[in-house]
Amino acid sequence: MASNVLKISSPIFMGNPIVYQATAEAEPYDSNTQQYLCTFHRVKMKLTITNLLDSSVSSYELSSPVSAGGETVLFDVSSAFRAAADAFEPSPVSAETMFPLFSAAIRLRDVWVRDGVVVDPAPASAGYTDVEPCLAVMGAFSDYERHLLSQSVTFSRKPATGELVCVGDVVVYGGSKAVGNNPIVPHSFVTVITQQQLHTQVTLGNGQKVYVTDTQRGSRQFQFVNSRGVVESIRAWYRDEQTIAASNEQHTISRFELFNVFARRITRKFASHTELSLSSGFVSYEWAQWWAYEFCQSEHIWMLSDDGIWLPCSVTLNDSYSVIDRNGINMCHVDFTCIPDVDGAMW
Repeated sequence: MASNVLKISSPIFMGNPIVYQATAEAEPYDSNTQQYLCTFHRVKMKLTITNLLDSSVSSYELSSPVSAGGETVLFDVSSAFRAAADAFEPSPVSAETMFPLFSAAIRLRDVWVRDGVVVDPAPASAGYTDVEPCLAVMGAFSDYERHLLSQSVTFSRKPATGELVCVGDVVVYGGSKAVGNNPIVPHSFVTVITQQQLHTQVTLGNGQKVYVTDTQRGSRQFQFVNSRGVVESIRAWYRDEQTIAASNEQHTISRFELFNVFARRITRKFASHTELSLSSGFVSYEWAQWWAYEFCQSEHIWMLSDDGIWLPCSVTLNDSYSVIDRNGINMCHVDFTCIPDVDGAMW
């Protein structure tokens, strides 16, 4: 069986490599013929991954070829975790919500093949090597964070300087909570901003600060899945621009009527969608980085409509955007386009 199994890269986030190192067992040897009994040697890793949120189980196998016994092989199991996490569909939250924590039972063994047939190894090498279970959650460290000497496991990357919220907002923020024997389970927590908190600074449960202002009609509230894999909320501001994207196709149909040929033009009109031009507002350089590299890079974003419905939408930056320009006197801001995933007017 494979031996000397070590976990040499162990982030909690499955978006980064989670690497195991193992040593291959020596090939079976026939002392009578003085020949090895195999022509092909692989080390196989079997993972049984359990989603502790809904108790669903999935199995995966990884393998690596080996040229000789005693060779060191590496396995990156993060891809198996991500495949298991693909079944989870995120959605907007209105109350405290727990997100998946995945546990993988890992077993390794050597497999030898001769002439296309698996060679039955000696009984001592026939079993599996069991490895201590591995835990992982959705999300990832950024490339910059991976270069730091120590990475802090936080479930929000918002700057500590605080953000603007409005009275009546349901503020969603990320954090962790101990569940059973698992000390770090990702959660989204909810705080409702009341009228009594107007014009005050409020500290959320994860230590983040928000500043409460009057309800602003010139803004929109969003929820999104952040780079740590949990849902957060943020408020963006209008740039006084709303456009409608529409397209038409015209076809000419000839009709024979009496002795003349009449042409009739038909216009086929396709459903249009609304494009909203929004902005982060004037923010610090740290917040501008957050808007550009966190919110605008999220794959799952929902916008709150005037009727209180969370509409899925897509957010895009321009192909090239100046987050900060020290040649001018303007403050930092990030402008982006939001396209709700519904056609037609929103009223």
